[in-house]
Amino acid sequence: MAIESLLSTLPGIIQMLPVMLEASQLFFYIFFIWFFGSMSMKGFRGKRPFFLRIAGTLLTGSLCLLASASFAGFLPFISSGIFSVLQIDMIVAGILVSLLFAAAISMMTHDKSAWRPEETVEILRRKVSVLEEMLRTNARHLTEAGAKKAAEEALKGYKALSAKLVGNDYDVKMKKGDRDAEVILDAWDGEIKKKIMHESCIVSFFSDPKKVAGLLVFVAVTAAAVAFFEGFPNPAEQMTSMLGIDMNELGNMAGSLSQNPLINSGSVPEGCVSPLIFAGYTSQFQDNQFVLDHIYSDEGTKKLIESKCGPVRMMLKINHEGKDVVIGFTTDAKFAYLTDGRFCMCIDTSSMQ
Repeated sequence: MAIESLLSTLPGIIQMLPVMLEASQLFFYIFFIWFFGSMSMKGFRGKRPFFLRIAGTLLTGSLCLLASASFAGFLPFISSGIFSVLQIDMIVAGILVSLLFAAAISMMTHDKSAWRPEETVEILRRKVSVLEEMLRTNARHLTEAGAKKAAEEALKGYKALSAKLVGNDYDVKMKKGDRDAEVILDAWDGEIKKKIMHESCIVSFFSDPKKVAGLLVFVAVTAAAVAFFEGFPNPAEQMTSMLGIDMNELGNMAGSLSQNPLINSGSVPEGCVSPLIFAGYTSQFQDNQFVLDHIYSDEGTKKLIESKCGPVRMMLKINHEGKDVVIGFTTDAKFAYLTDGRFCMCIDTSSMQ
């Protein structure tokens, strides 16, 4: 019964194969967008609100997927054959582009006023030295005037307007023409903690060479991906091409199978075996010795078949799973069969010639 069930569902499976492959491809594309996007956003510095994390992941992931399709053909050794069918070339290209985007995003979002890790040890040494001096003198080293002077040295061309003591830091307001700035420095030793430029986001961004370089990398990779993009690969076509089958042939094959009289024979009468069992006897029916061993002659059975199906030229009798099955072949490309003496059906096989 297993082969009968398989044969009956085979046309539907073949017809659905392209659809199933496309659906699985869509699922993997969605996964790759999230995977590549998450990898790219690892380079983002600073706080990432939920909406920004989602939007950034989807945007960069989509660009990485586009770039992976564009650059996959340039990868040696894995851009053809089974690697291409399994899209290993796209995965590798996507990972490489994700790393480039992560580096570019890191450059674009870096804070040039933040402390650098490599300076931490030296800063700690100076702080300890100041703390020792403070314990001896119990007095701050830096005055308001000194804070203004240190701030003006830190931002050349700016004039210090005021210096306000906030805890152990001086907050110095600065001005240069119509541009405002702010310097936060340590009240004990004058260490510059932060420089804040009060300017538009665009001016601030393009005044930082590192951020501009990151933007150029991002734009260059995206532009190259668009320029070389020729569409996403079709794994269904690639797979069938490797097997030497055309996609149109699959549809024709499914149509032919669905019209096969053995498969499309309708419901089987109660007590009868399925006509699909004869698919398993194809080779035996072509064996002369098998035919001679199973030749059957019975006038009553012959007349019954002829009344339903036409003139009989030969009858065979086989035992299938404990049931006696008589098959009568007619002179006009039909055959009928009986199961345990009960007439089952007549099948026209002319379309299989």
